[in-house]
Amino acid sequence: MEVVPVRLPESIAAAVKRVAEREGLDRSTALRRIVSVGLDRYVAQLFAVGQISLREAAEWLDVPVRVAMDRLADAGAGGNVTWEDARAALDLVNEVTE
Repeated sequence: MEVVPVRLPESIAAAVKRVAEREGLDRSTALRRIVSVGLDRYVAQLFAVGQISLREAAEWLDVPVRVAMDRLADAGAGGNVTWEDARAALDLVNEVTE
């Protein structure tokens, strides 16, 4: 595990302390948990607007694609395929199979 020195505003440091107390964790573990949740949400936002693929999201999260799908859904990102994308794909399949 890499050590990353970081300066936190007092309000965030206090929030980390509250999370640690509430969850019965040490501050380092609480901060790692908070950062992990934040990363999930950040990656979910990128995925939701099509800036990264599912495979890239899995790489950012360092998990298999199947796990990334669950974490993205938990973070509020549904699929990033629109109805128009799906329709275009179906039209293309129909053209190829005709």
